[in-house]
Amino acid sequence: MPQPQIVMQWLRGRGALLGEPASLGRIARAAAECRAMLGLSLPDGARQWLALANGLNWNGLSLFPAEGWRHGPVHLPGLVEVNHRRRFAQALPSWLILGEWDDEWLVHDEGIGSYAVVERSTMMVFDRHRSLTEMVRDSAVRGLASGGMP
Repeated sequence: MPQPQIVMQWLRGRGALLGEPASLGRIARAAAECRAMLGLSLPDGARQWLALANGLNWNGLSLFPAEGWRHGPVHLPGLVEVNHRRRFAQALPSWLILGEWDDEWLVHDEGIGSYAVVERSTMMVFDRHRSLTEMVRDSAVRGLASGGMP
């Protein structure tokens, strides 16, 4: 399984914006907010990424931070804010949106314990992953191959 530090280094070398690491306290608050407001757990993979980089933005590929941040023209809303606004409620109550890539959501499906790439318009899952790092890596590589990212 790929290591998040290696994927982050690869993205950073290609101009990705990475937020400063979130404190353990901030990660704990985000986890508590996910549980209280959404009824979902913050998965270990998301906690690991937040501890290394509290948010990621690279040519349409984003991982949401524990709380929103702005870097120049780039604004990333916070993880709980995104999920609260775009709640799948009755249809898909076990999905936690962790990021996005163009017209796709990067989600954790608590119901089956895996990560998935979901097309926003149809809500169809077309790619499942064992880890968040694997999903980010594969989305970035797919973007490069398709010409969607430089």
